[in-house]
Amino acid sequence: MSLQRSLASRKDCSGEGQPLPLKMVLDICKSTQQAAPLKSLFVVLPDGENYTGGIYKYNDKELNLITDRGKTNYSMELYPELVWDEQIELKELIRVGLSWQYLSLKVESLGFGVSQRARSPKKINKLLNS
Repeated sequence: MSLQRSLASRKDCSGEGQPLPLKMVLDICKSTQQAAPLKSLFVVLPDGENYTGGIYKYNDKELNLITDRGKTNYSMELYPELVWDEQIELKELIRVGLSWQYLSLKVESLGFGVSQRARSPKKINKLLNS
């Protein structure tokens, strides 16, 4: 599978889209937070071996489940500064862009692909705000 296809599909580079171990999910969140501190970092996970699939918010070393109604079929989806009934200021938006660039390099070095979005997904925002 090409890197471009992996990035577009948000699957791991094997193309399997298997759930990541919780420790790896936490490591990715932690390194992203260290690279560019964010007000909020949201993770969408499938059902894994030791966690329930759903939308989580990362808070300093742990994931807090917000809702289990929104799951992903892929390894992991990560949304820095996902809109939660609040507008993002330009300065914060620039920091989000830098976070995405860092995250792309980090995840690629782990052997996984990650896609970048110009705007947050409406379906996930709807689940968070309902």
